[in-house]
Amino acid sequence: MLDPDQTVYAAGGRVIVKPVISPRLAARHRVFRLPKDVTRLIVADDVRQAVLAANCAGVNFETVP
Repeated sequence: MLDPDQTVYAAGGRVIVKPVISPRLAARHRVFRLPKDVTRLIVADDVRQAVLAANCAGVNFETVP
């Protein structure tokens, strides 16, 4: 999902300093995560709305710029 031309990596290219999501790649998915990020998911708004409607506990949503 990362835009390879815009994402910034630390020296060596293994650590992501600033991830930039590609709208073109992300548009095909409703749920995904960034590489090596095991605790956060990026979800489409309809998925977020369904989770909120189900009153799931322990979930926090933040806007992705």
